[in-house]
Amino acid sequence: MIQSKTHVNVFLANKTSNKDYCDFKIEGSWSKKNCSIHMRGSSSPIAQVHTYQPIENAQLVKGKFMVTIYPSVDHAFVVALIAILDGMKNSDSTDQVAGAVTGAATESFVAALFAG
Repeated sequence: MIQSKTHVNVFLANKTSNKDYCDFKIEGSWSKKNCSIHMRGSSSPIAQVHTYQPIENAQLVKGKFMVTIYPSVDHAFVVALIAILDGMKNSDSTDQVAGAVTGAATESFVAALFAG
């Protein structure tokens, strides 16, 4: 069965309470490159991932996507979340996630980030 919806709860290590509330949520469809990142308890996204569509050509470009990061949000944190999510979704097993994140997923995302 292929899961079309993405729902990931992100927990940061600096918890001061015993409650298991997540700090961030990633929701949407990662396979369609259409998802958003929210802070806990907020309906407003801090970042959104969209399918990349070049202005001069309406056809979709395979493997590329755009990220909108809203003001006062740490860009490196959002890049790290997206790289981890991409590694999780493209990995054959959870043991390979770390390698995917530090390898091809990060390289392709950073290349797409700085491509003009």
